[in-house]
Amino acid sequence: MSFYSNAPDNMAVIMDCGDLEVLYGAASEEGYEKLMEVMEGIGEPI
Repeated sequence: MSFYSNAPDNMAVIMDCGDLEVLYGAASEEGYEKLMEVMEGIGEPI
């Protein structure tokens, strides 16, 4: 499991358990919007 953060209020977690899974979120609406600019369209929702 790897943790990545590009701002103090958002984070992405990457888990490799056979299938690669990414979980991401933010503590504020502004942080969420910035994160979505980068993450939107990557992969499939679970």
